[in-house]
Amino acid sequence: HGPPDARASSRRRRGTGTAAARRYRTGTSPDSIHYLVVPNPSLKPENFTAYEFSIDRRWFRRVDIGVSFYYNAISNLINMNSVVFGSDTLRLSTSDSVTTKQNDHLAKNILYGVQGTIRYNDLIKKIKLNVELRMTYNADASRNLPDVEEILGILQWQPKHYGQFRLSASPMKNMYIQFDNIWMTKWMRLFIPYENIYGKPFKSVDGYYTIDFLINYRFGSNIQAFLKVYNLLDERYAVPAAGTLTSDMDLFAVPQPGRNIRFGLTYTLN
Repeated sequence: HGPPDARASSRRRRGTGTAAARRYRTGTSPDSIHYLVVPNPSLKPENFTAYEFSIDRRWFRRVDIGVSFYYNAISNLINMNSVVFGSDTLRLSTSDSVTTKQNDHLAKNILYGVQGTIRYNDLIKKIKLNVELRMTYNADASRNLPDVEEILGILQWQPKHYGQFRLSASPMKNMYIQFDNIWMTKWMRLFIPYENIYGKPFKSVDGYYTIDFLINYRFGSNIQAFLKVYNLLDERYAVPAAGTLTSDMDLFAVPQPGRNIRFGLTYTLN
């Protein structure tokens, strides 16, 4: 393992201001057009900055420990906004306003926290049992949006804590097994799918716990069989979805499949 290191990076994420307008013909006049979304030719890229400081160490030849501190920030955010028509190219529109993407120069997304990993190799040497624990704590996940934060405050859009606990071993010759235990705490999401709940536009998405299982058996130097079971307990859950507070196209959460079983044979050519 090398010495501690500090890294910083900055890059720009491009917008989609040159996309075509989304529209359709409507009304009594054959030239009447209803615009859903129009492009913004002056749209600028978002700015993304990330800092990370990590330390990795090995203790007693069998214990690996790693700690990483990170800070991520996105500025010049691109949001979907409703604007009043001001161009002759839209003079035939049936609406007074239209949705378009705009930069918010005052808005900034910030996420920072700490990640830790500890791995113990050959905890039980006879079966080559390895134990690994990974945990992440988000110290803050905030969305500084003018005119919105004053009402809503800082909401938790990412889980404050999630982790993974892995057990792997070789209980007999040519056999390898592995259990992955994954968990995540609840998080807050925008949730306005029905008119009768407009009074409660936000809700917490429940956290979850899942187990993945893998067994691999080698029949010789070239051929081996495997069985992999994802979501062994058939847990029903969703993971955080990317999106913005003001977008009308956000997913509430990304659905995941239930129990999934895969098996097969692999052959290695020498």
